[in-house]
Amino acid sequence: MSIGDLWGESPPPEIPKPVEILMEQASFLEKKTENQLMGNVLSTARPRGSELFNYLLEIVVPALDDYSFGVLRISFELMPIYPLDVEDMVHDKEYTCNDEDHLIDVLKRILSSDEVRKVIQRLLWQIGLEKRTGI
Repeated sequence: MSIGDLWGESPPPEIPKPVEILMEQASFLEKKTENQLMGNVLSTARPRGSELFNYLLEIVVPALDDYSFGVLRISFELMPIYPLDVEDMVHDKEYTCNDEDHLIDVLKRILSSDEVRKVIQRLLWQIGLEKRTGI
């Protein structure tokens, strides 16, 4: 005799808010550069037995054979998501964010930094160079 399903109703799948924020920022980059640069958010390897989920935000350049440049990585546990860690790959720094507001502040600091702006500028310049010279 079966006692039936004891799991209850399955909640709908939900994208964790930090990942959603990264995806939104990736979309803004694409709009700003008229899709010359693409923002890509991808799940990265997690060691077996690790409880951390890792997501990388990178800039991808389709016109340059999908060249990619890693900007930052976030890592968090399944429950609770905060605090989470942000690895700033451009400035070689790490941050621990205790809530969403702190995460947004850190992301703004990284994404609007002079160094990231220079990377974007140089990638756009490289696209233009290749178009002009046919290299």
